[in-house]
Amino acid sequence: MRFFVLGDVSVDLLFFLERIPEPGEEVPSRRALMKPGGAGGTLAAQLASLGHRVFLAGRVGKDPFAELALSRVREAGVDLRYLQEDLEHTTSSVLILVVPGGRGPW
Repeated sequence: MRFFVLGDVSVDLLFFLERIPEPGEEVPSRRALMKPGGAGGTLAAQLASLGHRVFLAGRVGKDPFAELALSRVREAGVDLRYLQEDLEHTTSSVLILVVPGGRGPW
């Protein structure tokens, strides 16, 4: 099958904290991760890993985050001919704070 995915491609920034900080407070993280994210990129990579022909349309910035954001879809063999590189905006990023007892997508 062929799929055309229109969606976001981003970088997820995960910080593992003991608790959520109060406004203006700093709480050191126990661990931090950066990984490819975005619903569009994730779906496209999963479909391609199942053996489907996948085209991804979206937009990334011309910045270091773009390479990380696109790494998973490239590795999966997603066709990126419809992906645009935006010279005026940065690649989307998402801040995720993980606390004990919290739930996450991993």
